[in-house]
Amino acid sequence: MRRNRVKIMVVGVILLLCTSPVIAELRFDDGGIHNIDYAINDYVVVDFGLPGVKTTVNVLEGASLYWLEGYGDSIINVSGGWMDALISVDNSLPKIYGGSMSWLAAVGYSQITIFGCAVVDGLYVDENGIMTIHGSDFAVDGTPVGYTELTGFLTGQLTGTLRSGDPINAYFETYNNGKIVLVPEPATLILFTLGGFTMLRKRRQI
Repeated sequence: MRRNRVKIMVVGVILLLCTSPVIAELRFDDGGIHNIDYAINDYVVVDFGLPGVKTTVNVLEGASLYWLEGYGDSIINVSGGWMDALISVDNSLPKIYGGSMSWLAAVGYSQITIFGCAVVDGLYVDENGIMTIHGSDFAVDGTPVGYTELTGFLTGQLTGTLRSGDPINAYFETYNNGKIVLVPEPATLILFTLGGFTMLRKRRQI
C-alpha cells in the first residue's frame, strides 16, 4: 500500500503539471539565481520544458514550501527550511545539505546528492534517476552495508547517519534502472575494509 501511494503521488503530480493550466504554481525559469527563505504555498517549478536554461534555486533557512520540482538542467541547493516534497526530473541536479522534507524523488536521469537532511517519509527513484547519499553507518533493513548501489525493483528501510550528522531512517523504492548509491565517509569505509581483511585472514587460517 505504501509503495503504491508513493508511486501514484509522483506520477500523478508530474502528469498534473504537464496537463493542467489551472494549478497554482510559482515558476523560476529565467536562468538566474533565486534565494528562497520565506513561505510559498503553491507548487514551485523550475525550468519546466526549458532544457539548457540552468536556473538556480537556493532553499535557505526560513523557507517553507509545499512542493518543489526541478526540470531541464535546473540547479537546486537546499541548506535549510522545510518542504513536503522535492521531485527532480530530466537532468536536474539538486544537492541537499540540510533542512527537512517529507520525501525525495529522482526521475528520468536526474541526480540528487544528499549530504544532510531530515527525511521524514521516504526516497523514490525511477527511470534512470540517481540518488547519492553521503554518510556513515548505513544499514538496509537492519543489515549494515558499505558502498552500495540499490537498484532494480527494490523496497526497504534505509538507516544511518548523513555527513552532516543528521540521522536518516527512510523508506525507499527503486524502479526502472533508478538507483540509490550509498557512499560511506572515509572512516566508515576503512572499518569495512579492515573487517573484510580480517574475515579473509580467518578463512585462510582455516
